[in-house]
Amino acid sequence: MKSAAKFLFSLFLLMSASMALGQTPPPKTPGTISGRVTAGSEPAAGVEVILKSGGGSSVTDFLQSGPAITATTDSDGWYKFASVPPGSYRLVAYAPAHIIEGESNPLTSGKVINIGEGETIENINFSMTRGGIVTGKVTDPDNRPVIAEAVRAYKLDANGKRASSGIPDFNTWQTDDRGVYRIYGLEPGKYIVAAGASSEDTLLRMGGGSGGTYYRRTFYPEAVEEAEAKVVEIRSGTESEGIDIKLAPASKSKTFTVTGRVIEADTNKPVAGVMIGYGVTKQGSVSFGYGNSATNSAGEFRLEGLTPNTYNAFIIGLDASENYGEQANFEITNGDVSGLEIKMHTGGSISGVAVLEGSADPKLREKLAKVQLFAQTVSGVAEGVIMDFAGAFGGRGPIAANGTFKLGGIRPGKVQLMANTMMAEKGFSLLRVEHNGAEVKELQVSAGERLTGVRVVFAYGTASIAGRVEVRGGTLPAGIRLMVRARREGGGGDSFSFGAGNAEVDARGQFLLEGLSAGTYRVTLFAPTFNPGATEFKLPKVEQTVSVSGSGRQEVLLVVDLSKEEK
Repeated sequence: MKSAAKFLFSLFLLMSASMALGQTPPPKTPGTISGRVTAGSEPAAGVEVILKSGGGSSVTDFLQSGPAITATTDSDGWYKFASVPPGSYRLVAYAPAHIIEGESNPLTSGKVINIGEGETIENINFSMTRGGIVTGKVTDPDNRPVIAEAVRAYKLDANGKRASSGIPDFNTWQTDDRGVYRIYGLEPGKYIVAAGASSEDTLLRMGGGSGGTYYRRTFYPEAVEEAEAKVVEIRSGTESEGIDIKLAPASKSKTFTVTGRVIEADTNKPVAGVMIGYGVTKQGSVSFGYGNSATNSAGEFRLEGLTPNTYNAFIIGLDASENYGEQANFEITNGDVSGLEIKMHTGGSISGVAVLEGSADPKLREKLAKVQLFAQTVSGVAEGVIMDFAGAFGGRGPIAANGTFKLGGIRPGKVQLMANTMMAEKGFSLLRVEHNGAEVKELQVSAGERLTGVRVVFAYGTASIAGRVEVRGGTLPAGIRLMVRARREGGGGDSFSFGAGNAEVDARGQFLLEGLSAGTYRVTLFAPTFNPGATEFKLPKVEQTVSVSGSGRQEVLLVVDLSKEEK
């Protein structure tokens, strides 16, 4: 089975295939992008190359911008995209069983391309090698095949320790109906392979285990302790067969069960039909799971297959609810946990109207309805809440066609209204929030309060900041990825909007920030902290103030002087 990351990418391709590229392009002279894909020293024929508008962030811009177009390499490995409108794009060579040179982050695969009007860009090349394969069978202590069990391959570093990529590990594979797994597209190197669940996993459990049975993580060939795992050597283009894993017996691999119930805080009445999520409370953990089913008529829930660790449990899926739930902390040492109690409270609500400043265009107002608002709690959240989507992030909801909105289930305390613009047309940004005619940064919500009269003011813009990054006094380390951020001066604006104001610098040092409304912006160059495989590097501070108006295009130059010591 494909990994989660590759599955999501494949789903994105299917969603995009039936649609045209981007939105209606401006009447500007298009350009061309071409290059070659090679496998080793040979041309790679028949490889699909994907061009996706929006190169600022592989996650937000892929959601926010138009769908993709594709080209297939010819017998000599060449591809070409003609009639490409000016703009920012991400170019991806889609070859799931291969390793693309220079790509170690599955969330930012491909190359960012910023193309100008009438520009011809050549030699955007991809070099790839066939990845390694590891396959085997997973059986239970009685040698019976285990179906749909999670399997992972962990790469080891030069010290024989698990290499950290700096990103959550969603790269999970599963066994088939014979208990057989097959993991492909692996980088050459030394690996340890494991089946079963661990509290270190990003996705702890999604519902039930294999046939209702839960297995603790067991390393090849049958080791519960990582130090006893047998190392597997993976080579490019070769298949390592017979890497069979026999899951440890219950005496060594016992997992535990947590039971409890959800009740109304005021009446102690049971709450039926809500899902329970849980996460590891260790600092920096992103582990998350949820139970088999919703609470029953008595408000009871059951979480199975947990390994020793400290956790919290909370209610999920309350986006449209007027309520919020507390979290319940618990620890598993060497036994089941029972009697857990999660209390449901009536939350506050915020309602009002969203307006578009400086425009009465009904089409734009209709598009504004695709923006989602949510209330981020900035005070009043219990210490240790890590994944309480219905609590720490309060209510969330869309803007109605008439511009009104209502967010419920908000915890008492100070909250900040935020806008998720990723699913809307590029160009929307949140300017400010007003209450009773005055601009506010935060809103105070009391327990059960119905706060009305809130006005959320948006701007829409088609201006852009196009620029170039010039490096002086040295050379950037290999693998460093540079980004540019534009934030409106005076607060508000894009700082309150997800999916706006970021762009990646391409290999030619160029970047393009699009969809900006009129105003003055602080443009900052930065290197994301997540740069897998890159050398540890502190980028000197580089920023510039830029003003844009209307639908104009402002050119800027950002200079990185490596000869100056960063203070």
